[in-house]
Amino acid sequence: MKFKEIFPKYESYNTNDMNMNNLDMNLVKDICSILPDGIKERSRNYTGRGRLAVDSLMVELCNLVSKYASSERTANWGWDFILNDYYEYIYGFKNKKFHRFMDFVSEAIFTITDNSSIYDVNDILEEHNIGYRLVDNREKPWVLADSIDMANIEDTIECLEEISSQAVEHIKQAKSQLKDIDNIRARKDAIRDCLSATETVIKKITGEKSYEKAAEYFRINEKDWGPKFIVGDCINIWKRFHNEYKDIRHGDAYISALTFEETIYYIDRILAFVNYIVKKAEINGQVNA
Repeated sequence: MKFKEIFPKYESYNTNDMNMNNLDMNLVKDICSILPDGIKERSRNYTGRGRLAVDSLMVELCNLVSKYASSERTANWGWDFILNDYYEYIYGFKNKKFHRFMDFVSEAIFTITDNSSIYDVNDILEEHNIGYRLVDNREKPWVLADSIDMANIEDTIECLEEISSQAVEHIKQAKSQLKDIDNIRARKDAIRDCLSATETVIKKITGEKSYEKAAEYFRINEKDWGPKFIVGDCINIWKRFHNEYKDIRHGDAYISALTFEETIYYIDRILAFVNYIVKKAEINGQVNA
């Protein structure tokens, strides 16, 4: 799908936190600068018959710029000559709409460069505070960055700093995995890290040695820790991942079918519980680094 098909009203999106629709040439130059390296990586990883010539791929990339930026097609041959044309032609994006550049990027990644360039593209999008992320899905290659609530994750990391450095590391690992959320193994690893952080936190707060006993401590002391259903909600998630998604909790070879939306849903609930229980611990004077 084209970017504008995924986000037909993107030009009306307005947020103080992220750029949703303005194309800046610094972004264009930064992303375009990594694509030639993606071509070289694809050539190195090629296992088919014969050789995958980087010059041919570079011509394809140069002409793809021409397609979206309405610039001329290259007539040159040889890496350095084609590369010079490429860096000249990208300035054609200067007067183009945001969605045309985004379509260029996704098509370049999926048809010309190595797919590993997705990670580099997303790092650059994050650096430029762009409100979208590229995922490894040709049918729907773009998602909203705020569907992965990194601000919520940062809040959780901050609130855990006085509780457990181990729990902080688990959440940081989850944050790293979420950059590759279209990969199902990354999804399960992110959830597993969040569950591990939860286990570490509640054991530290209660002094209990098992998750079950720690959870029971909160339920028994409802006056200090709030309604039982809040703790019960987290216990239900814990049990679900022990019983229905055993590969996620224990790292089995089988990978559960877990969608993007389910992953975000579960992580939001887990982090909400962690933030809640830490705030309660602070009120109760039970926070010890």
